[in-house]
Parts: sequence; C-alpha cells; structure tokens
Amino acid sequence: MKSTTTREGIPPAWRRPVVLALAVVLFTAGVLIRLASDESSGHGKFGSGSMIRLGVVFAALWLAWPSLRRPATWLPPGMAMVILGGIGVLAVQPRLLPAVLPAVGLLLSVSAAVRFFRG
Repeated sequence: MKSTTTREGIPPAWRRPVVLALAVVLFTAGVLIRLASDESSGHGKFGSGSMIRLGVVFAALWLAWPSLRRPATWLPPGMAMVILGGIGVLAVQPRLLPAVLPAVGLLLSVSAAVRFFRG
C-alpha cells in the first residue's frame, strides 16, 4: 500500500500548490460573482463574500505552509487551537472582532503566565 507521507512525516509536495490553486480560484470566482450579481441580490453577496473569505484563508494557509511543519516553541500547547478557533469565528462573522481579539489575548496571557510560574 502506498504511503501518503514521506519517511520524515512531511506531506507530499503537491499539497501546497493545490492550496494555492484553490485560493486563486475561490478568490477570483468570488470577485467575478460580486461583479456580475445584482446589487440587491442577497444570495450573490453572501456567495461572493464567502468565496472571497475562503480564498483569503487558503492564501494564508499557503503562506504559512512551511512553518506548519514545525511547532512554535514559544506558543503554549493549547493556544494554537484557540487561535485557529478565533480565526474561524472571525471568518464566519467579522463583526465579532471586538469580542474575539480580547478573549484570545486574555487566554494567551493567562496561559503564558501559568507556564512561566510553573517553571
């Protein structure tokens, strides 16, 4: 049976270009739908906005791909998931930025303080 990862646990090289292609396709389709749809069409705004946001998220994933192979040693262990959850919430509802940003910052500060005092 063929393995999907190399011996070092690194994913195959084809995945990063596919993520870039998805980002470009989603972003382009979102912009084209936004330009082609009627201004009063709620469906066009929702669909194009979703595609543009997904395109931006995939582009950010493509940019961060090399650093995803190694964990951030300065980041407390559970904070990566909290930050990703905060990004997910903001991708769905950007108006929650004033609530999500302080919450993630508070959790990061508390976890860093606990980690510091534990030694």
